[in-house]
Amino acid sequence: MSKRNMYIAGGLAAFLALAVGYWFTAHLWTAMRVKSEAKRLIVASLPEKTAVEFQDLKAYTSFTVCGQISIANGRGGYTGFEPFIWQKVGGVELMPKVEAGSDEESSQRSDLAFWQDRYSSCMAEGY
Repeated sequence: MSKRNMYIAGGLAAFLALAVGYWFTAHLWTAMRVKSEAKRLIVASLPEKTAVEFQDLKAYTSFTVCGQISIANGRGGYTGFEPFIWQKVGGVELMPKVEAGSDEESSQRSDLAFWQDRYSSCMAEGY
């Protein structure tokens, strides 16, 4: 390989490294910003001085965050971590409950399956 071709290959490699680095940094920065905004808005929507813990947060898009949340109960303990999906428009959605034997059970199971698909996609593909 001639010196000229080596310089061209080196320049292309450097350009590619910078482009990938910029793309990766931009995505991580957006994910950090969205997760921070989601946490702030979730806490602000709760009664004053309510303690909240978050874990496994993932930013799926610049408008959607998922993860697990535990909220302090009135006795000073926590409710336990529950999966949630937060969207800029719509707020927080906890996993829907299914009441066995109720007239609404079929509809509730359908809602639960749809919610679980969205949550699984967010957790698998989010940053």
